[in-house]
Amino acid sequence: MLSRTHFKLSAVALALFSSQAFAQEHKVDEQMVITATHTETAVLEAPATISVITEEEIMAEPGSALNDLVKNIAGVESQMEGGRSGREMISIRGMDAKFTMILVNGRKLSSSNAIFRGNDFDLSGIPKESIQRIEVIRGPMSALYGSEALGGVINVITKQPENEWRSQLNGDYGYRDDDNGGEYNVGFNTSGALIDDELYLSFSVAQSARDAWSPYSGTGTDSNGNVYDRSQATALEERDTLTVAGSLLWYINRTTTLPLISHTLTMIVKVSSNRLRV
Repeated sequence: MLSRTHFKLSAVALALFSSQAFAQEHKVDEQMVITATHTETAVLEAPATISVITEEEIMAEPGSALNDLVKNIAGVESQMEGGRSGREMISIRGMDAKFTMILVNGRKLSSSNAIFRGNDFDLSGIPKESIQRIEVIRGPMSALYGSEALGGVINVITKQPENEWRSQLNGDYGYRDDDNGGEYNVGFNTSGALIDDELYLSFSVAQSARDAWSPYSGTGTDSNGNVYDRSQATALEERDTLTVAGSLLWYINRTTTLPLISHTLTMIVKVSSNRLRV
């Protein structure tokens, strides 16, 4: 079990709090989603089993990995990847994790089988401070998204800047047992208008690091008859990532937005593992 401590600091105009509070009250009864149909649809009218994780729920959940943020949804579970990495993949309704499609703003993020990119890594490309909500569809969506969506779809929707500038700093630290498998995440996000109602800037930076986790003890014997120390084997790989994201948006009118700059850079500083021998 992962034990964590968490901190959060926010700086935002007072008027923003009141306007957001009103917006949240309005969304309780008329929450809209886009993943199920490619168009804005009320949750209750969507032709799929869909759950929405709100910004408040995202920020209250320690950790930044996508599997941490969706783990409390019925039918969604972590699935340990084979091979040497020990990464936790996301499975929906018992399907293999390769049939879970990950999207960001409706666009495919990456294949779950890509090198160094298990779907526990995918959210490292989007600091959670930049996320507005996560839409999770449980069940096949191959008609809209292809065969990779046989299990379901997870769509990460990022925040749109507003006129008022706001900044947020979040961090947490945790460990699995006796300081083994320690992990920390620190993230900062700021956004606002350079020109009210026309030009908006958003910037995020996030640092995430995890020590290798070994739940094993004693000695073991591999297939060649060699004796080795089981405590040196890892169930989760060590990893260290740094992500910087920024965007410059020009609102031409109420319905048309032109992204002048939109880029995310994720540096995988370190990845290492030592799997249990068989």
